Amino acid sequence: MQVSGITGAVGVTAGWWHHSCALLDDGSVRCWGVNDWGQLGNGTTTSTTTPVTMTGTGVTWTSSNPAVATIDAAGRATGVGQGTTTITATDNSGTTASTTLRVLDREVLTVVRAGAGSGSVTSSPAGISCGTDCTETYDSDTTVTLTATPATGSSFAGWIGCDAATGMTCTVAMNTARTVTATFDLQRFVLSVSKTGLGAILGSVSSSPSGISCGSDCFEPYDFGTVVTLTASPALLVSGWTGCDAVSGATCTVRMQSARSVSATFLLGLP
Repeated sequence: MQVSGITGAVGVTAGWWHHSCALLDDGSVRCWGVNDWGQLGNGTTTSTTTPVTMTGTGVTWTSSNPAVATIDAAGRATGVGQGTTTITATDNSGTTASTTLRVLDREVLTVVRAGAGSGSVTSSPAGISCGTDCTETYDSDTTVTLTATPATGSSFAGWIGCDAATGMTCTVAMNTARTVTATFDLQRFVLSVSKTGLGAILGSVSSSPSGISCGSDCFEPYDFGTVVTLTASPALLVSGWTGCDAVSGATCTVRMQSARSVSATFLLGLP
């Protein structure tokens, strides 16, 4: 049957207990058909083939725990506090139906990256991608697992603020706002210097940044990416280097991206 008087319908329920209703784009509802039990919602029990505006559902709504959620006359629930409540609908005949409504708080998790190194932290459930996004809101009681990934040249040093931590993973129960710190250190690699040649006993090698003084101290750890300049003296006795990235006379430069070994060769007497 074609029905007149309906414009702007965004949803229709048809044929339920010999009546139908349409939800209009202005939020109102218009119904038509059998109305023996007041199912058209216009306050009467008169059936009609012409759509009438629903003014009430004829249902009374209650919440067993208003401190958790309240519910208005139209059946719209509003969360008040964390917990569980039973929502009950009662029609004009006294028939009831109930459902359980659980209200959860939302808590903010913040990840802070610390240390001289660099790296990223991701989460499961998704939300944290730190790098770019270090803050996320989760339902209360959600358990979040964080995973740290150090960047090249860095190492993961540890967590602060976890409920449990194993290696690069950290778990956090979101029962309140939480802050977790992931610390990344720069990797450090050892630079070893040796002296060779007949004049080695007369020569020495020093470094900038400081640390190598070979003679007495021929080993030093440096942070990843550090450029170390080695200087051999006396310069007149230096005949060459091995293991450098670049050489200029009595100086040698090395970029510390792994453990390195450098050798300076000294002549005995003037070349």
